[in-house]
Amino acid sequence: MGVASSQVFTTHQAPSSLRGSALRYARNRGKVIQVKRGLYLTTSSLPADPFALLQRGFPSPVISHRSALELHGHAPSHHSIHTAFTLSDQRPFKFKEYTFVAVAVPKALRDKNLTDTETVRVTHKGRQFTTTSLERTFVDCLARPDLSGGLEAVWRGFGSVAASLDITRLCHYVVLLENKTLVALVGLLLNQFSVHVSTKALELLRRHAPMSPHYAGVARGEGTLIKDWNVVVPRRLAKRSWEKMYIKTKARNPLKEACLPKAVPAQLRAYAKPLAQRYIWWEPAEKTIQNFPRFLSHAMNLATWEDQTWLETHFPASFLRAALSIAPAGTFTPRSWNYWHVRLGMRPSPLPQKQIPT
Repeated sequence: MGVASSQVFTTHQAPSSLRGSALRYARNRGKVIQVKRGLYLTTSSLPADPFALLQRGFPSPVISHRSALELHGHAPSHHSIHTAFTLSDQRPFKFKEYTFVAVAVPKALRDKNLTDTETVRVTHKGRQFTTTSLERTFVDCLARPDLSGGLEAVWRGFGSVAASLDITRLCHYVVLLENKTLVALVGLLLNQFSVHVSTKALELLRRHAPMSPHYAGVARGEGTLIKDWNVVVPRRLAKRSWEKMYIKTKARNPLKEACLPKAVPAQLRAYAKPLAQRYIWWEPAEKTIQNFPRFLSHAMNLATWEDQTWLETHFPASFLRAALSIAPAGTFTPRSWNYWHVRLGMRPSPLPQKQIPT
């Protein structure tokens, strides 16, 4: 009855069948559980949809940062932090493995009464959610890399979807934020990924770029200065050196198993071992990390957002593509298979199927 149909609800939004003593009775019977004060979830709707909890858990939320990337189909679903914009900072809350965070809309937008700029409605599992547009999402992720998996993760993510973005809208939005460091980062991103920018949009960025060096993601005295945009960024981002790490210079075909090391590189094994224990639990981690192709494909299939960030930071895209091309049938789920193809700029191919002898 009401318990089965209400799913996620607040005290004020509870159906008449779940108010007062009826709610206490349903909780005592194990039909309803409390997520936080004033927010409830019916056990019939488990496992909980984190977006539904995010929508009900804060006042008028606009889903943002990497949660918005997921709604747009450009991030994996296996991350634990879900984020939204609200008119003011809200107290975060946790439920099971999830953490929910709501931060205030940037002050520049509040001052201009443009809190709803670059927001769209997206349907997810039959529900309607308000989220930031893809263009706004990437700028917001640059502004708050701590909510987005880190600056390098945002950098790589931009490269995978740049062709899908309306660059003019992106440029106009970043200027609205009145943040010269962000303007410089966007300009550098567009240059590095050779994205076509209209003359007017480029001139707009130039007018709002910093006149003296601004630091992004590095402390003073560190990083590399990009003089064209007066921004100091981590050396890895300045040179895009992650594309060259561990690549054999004479590899004939980057999609062949021969271009992958036989074992996880020694300098990465300390971090790789916990991943191996978590994702290939049925064998010793020491054995797993000696088979790099197997470790990489299983880790890609099951990675949380944090683990994906680590994989993309320490292994070039050619390694990830190779892991896809040689993965045996049954390694990837359909969702992970399609996600990684899109993430790596590849056209999704048919998922490998196990051959049953006749």
